[in-house]
This record gives sequence, C-alpha cells and structure tokens, in this order.
Amino acid sequence: MAEPIRLALIGCGGNMTRAHLPRLLDQDEVSIVALVDPVTATTRALRENQPVVADAVTFADHEEMLNAVQPDAVVISSPHALHHPQIIASLRARAHVLVEKPMVNTAAEASEVIGARDETGKIVMVSYQRRFEPSVRQMKRVIASGGIGAAELITAQVHQSWYTNNLRRIKRTGQSWRVRQRLSGGGQLNDTGSHLIDLVRHLAGLPPARVTARQQRLTLEVDVNSAIMAEFQGGAIATIAIGGNVHGGGTDITIAGSEGTLHYRTVGQPPRQPWVEWRRADQTEPLPLPEAPEQSSPDHHFIDIIRGRTEMAGATAEDGLRVAQFSEAVWRSAETGEPATVGV
Repeated sequence: MAEPIRLALIGCGGNMTRAHLPRLLDQDEVSIVALVDPVTATTRALRENQPVVADAVTFADHEEMLNAVQPDAVVISSPHALHHPQIIASLRARAHVLVEKPMVNTAAEASEVIGARDETGKIVMVSYQRRFEPSVRQMKRVIASGGIGAAELITAQVHQSWYTNNLRRIKRTGQSWRVRQRLSGGGQLNDTGSHLIDLVRHLAGLPPARVTARQQRLTLEVDVNSAIMAEFQGGAIATIAIGGNVHGGGTDITIAGSEGTLHYRTVGQPPRQPWVEWRRADQTEPLPLPEAPEQSSPDHHFIDIIRGRTEMAGATAEDGLRVAQFSEAVWRSAETGEPATVGV
C-alpha cells in the first residue's frame, strides 16, 4: 500500500472545518500533518475537537510550515488576498495545491500561479464544488452532446443574506474579513458570486467577451449586489444577478439553446439535490440522472489526481484565471458605467 499523502491545512476557520476536513477525513490515504492559522485558538480548537489531527504540528505562518514540514499537498481556505502568496510558496515547496475560490483576486496573480505550476509540474485545483454535483455533471453532458443545441440565452442568479450575516459577525466579533477590501479583494461578487461565474462558464462552454455591470455597496467598502449583462463569443447573451442582501437564498440558472432548455434550481430543494428540468419542443421532464450518480467532491478528486487515478475534471488554474478576468471586467464596468472587455 502506498504511503499516505502528507497534507497541510492552511486557514483553519469555519469553511475548512465544516467542508474540507470532513471530506478529507473519510480517506484512509491522507495524513494531516500540519495546521496553519494566525489565530492560535483556531488551531488549538481544531486539534481538541478532531482527534485525527491531534498530532498535526501547528504554525502561524505558511512559509515556516512549508520549510519545516515539506508536505506533499496543501488545502488552502484563507482570506482571498492571501491565496496568491500561499499558492506560490506551496508550489515552490513542491506541494500540490487545492485552493478555495476565488483562486486569486486578479488576472495578473492568476498568470503567476499558472507560471509557477508549469515550472514545478505540481497540481493546482480550485475548489468549485458545484461542478461535482451529479445534476451539474449531467447538465454538462447534455449541453456538450448538443442536447439543447447552441446556447443562446442564459439567466443566472444567486441570492444570500451575505450582507446581514457579515454585519452580525462584525457586531458579535468586531470583524469580518469578507467585507474588507484589503483581505477579500472584493465583496459578494468575489465570494459566492465566484461560484456562479464559474458554473455559468463551465456549463455554457463559451468564453465571455464583454460585460456591462452595475453594483451596490450599501454601507460597505465592497460590492454587495451585482447586476451583469454578459455577451459571449459565439453570440450567446446572459443576465447574471449576484445578490448579497436577499432574505433567503438559492441559485437559479436557465440555459436556453436552439433545440431545448435546461433549468437548474436549488431554492426549496434538499442540500446538494437541486431540481433540474429539461425542456424540448415535444416534452418537459426532470433531467434524468444515472441510476448510481457519481458522488464526489473537490477534495476526493484532488486526492485521486495526485494518486494518478483520474485526469483533472475539476477547475484548473486556467479556470481561476478566467473567473478573475470576468470579475475584473465587472468591477471596471461598474466603476466607469461603460461596457468592459473580458481579459483586457
């Protein structure tokens, strides 16, 4: 049996403990050897509450950890602005990288990540977990096989109580890095909106060419609500709404093509079980899923890639670059009031 993959966790807050760690702990071939977080109480609590990481060495600084431990791979779930230096340092330390969204905050940073990945030959994967939902995988197959014809019109929206949740966090703890430009790199567009941008791009299979956007900051220094009109290469158009001050929450995506329509909706659905409808000229039906749909996650897939059991099917560093390019265009358009070209 192969030696366990020696894994370090960088950023040990809520998302790491609620999402990544449970998925990593059900894999026998992973050994978590290091925990990194600037807040000592965070790593201490994690070690106390999760016996399986009780022997992991704790650090406040990722560079110190990389030099001392030399892990095989890292999972990064830290404030967005820290992703870039942490990814670059990890790659140079010869570690594979799974990083939370967004990969980085700018296209320039994304290009540097791609360069470092190519120089080291290590894996960089972005943790866009929606790509691993069985319904999303099936939608991708239907679209790629021509099941709705050529995509023409896309409508997509994601709604959350992101604004009020962060205000409550500030009132309770005195801070929330997600609403600080210096740490987050942007607001809801760069947070949950990043998932929606990637999902629309992934499903449509078309590169966006130009956007026109308007944003609201309300009382914050970062964006809360975004309304975006996007034009894609090939002629498809899209309206994208990213709501950060909406009571309730959910995601709704419609992709209308020349031969049919797919409609994805999470509102009122069980977790990770969205409702998807496939409409064609002669019928409307729930999207049929495989009898034994694939159950996976970015974390499981990351380990499979390291082990050489599968090819990359998750979001690559190039996908991270394209999301950064799209987000930068949205911010430029919202700032100037004019359309902005994606990738310029």
